[in-house]
Amino acid sequence: MIRIHTFIVDGTLSRIKKGEETNAGLLYKLLREKPEVSVGHDPGVQGLLVSGTWLRRSAPAANYGDRAS
Repeated sequence: MIRIHTFIVDGTLSRIKKGEETNAGLLYKLLREKPEVSVGHDPGVQGLLVSGTWLRRSAPAANYGDRAS
């Protein structure tokens, strides 16, 4: 059986709770229903404008190796 590994980084810091999902969150839920797809979701990193300078939060540590095994 062919296995497809997918990791979706949303980039909006949104949730995947019902009714609060973005299109990336909806795609995550759709792909999760497929047995041949291994899928992960991360809310991503969003910048913050402070005094004309963009500050970025550190990207959450994602264990991509678990998805590929």
